[in-house]
Amino acid sequence: MIRNEAFNHLKLLFIVSIILFLGTFLFSQKQGNPLVLQEMTWTDVKDYLKTSDMVIIPLGSTEQHGLHMPLGTDYYEALGMSKIISARAGVVVAPVLLAGYSE
Repeated sequence: MIRNEAFNHLKLLFIVSIILFLGTFLFSQKQGNPLVLQEMTWTDVKDYLKTSDMVIIPLGSTEQHGLHMPLGTDYYEALGMSKIISARAGVVVAPVLLAGYSE
């Protein structure tokens, strides 16, 4: 009896997981292209400013991360995350602001 209840709970959890996965997959397919300031023309920026004045400013630094990673890891991560947000929200990504101090 207890085994059947546990099995039913697992079955329900599996079904809910599949539904959430499919919903996430379908949602991610609807996102547009990121708006990166350096890739836009001045007329693109002018048109964008008619509808919004928001901008994403990625922050990254140049520092060591061991022998296995490049010095620009934080830069690449900040830019990559900003592009994902831009594609979903339709907000322009500004150039990466380099910040940080590492000896």
